[in-house]
This record gives sequence, structure tokens and C-alpha cells, in this order.
Amino acid sequence: MTSRRQLRVAEQLQRELAQIIDYDLRDPRLEFVSVTRVDVTGDLRYATVYVSKLGDETSGKQAVKTLEKAAGYIRREIGSRLSLQYVPELNFRYDDGMIISQRLGDLLDSLVPENSDEAHEAEMGPEETGTD
Repeated sequence: MTSRRQLRVAEQLQRELAQIIDYDLRDPRLEFVSVTRVDVTGDLRYATVYVSKLGDETSGKQAVKTLEKAAGYIRREIGSRLSLQYVPELNFRYDDGMIISQRLGDLLDSLVPENSDEAHEAEMGPEETGTD
């Protein structure tokens, strides 16, 4: 069960990480990177940071490698911005949720016929649509 404190720390970390990635790290491999979620352990010593990147999966995984290399700098920045007893150890993960949802959306779109309004009226029949 996640405590309220864990949720608050995770939200603060997510906000600060997004700012650090967007404004402090000047690496072109980190353009269009979003922090989608942060999970913090119960003792607040470890945080798993889920990131996504606009583009393909390869560029997203490259962004994760770049963030792992910058983890020391990022932790130092978080330590100076937040008043925490321990600055959590950061573990970056690629979040492919956006890609999966885009694929699902494409699949659903492919199931809908071209003239969906006409197909819907044809299924209902003339008595239900109000036309004769």
C-alpha cells in the first residue's frame, strides 16, 4: 500500500525531474522527454522514474541511457531543491505506454468503417432514424 507521504514525494520528484530535464540538461537526446510517473519505495530511498519520448522506442531507450549517465547531477539538483532526509536513488525506465495506446488507437480506428455515420444508420433501420 502506498502512503500519502510516498505519493507527495513522488509528485514533487516528478515536477522537479521534469524541470531539470527540460531546462537544466542541455542534451539533444533529451528533447521531447516526458516524466510520466515516479514510484517511490516505502523508505523513500529509491525512486523508479518512468519516462517517454516523442518518436520511436529506440530514441526513448537512448534517452533513458542518457538520464542514467546524468543521475548523479540530477540527484544533486533534487537534493538542493527539495528538503528530504535522503535523496532517493534514481532508476530510470522507458515507459512504452504511449506507444501501446497509440497502437491500440490505430487498431480501433481500423475497425471503424469509412462512413461510420451511414453504417450506423443502416444498422438501426429507417424506423429508428426517423427517416422513411
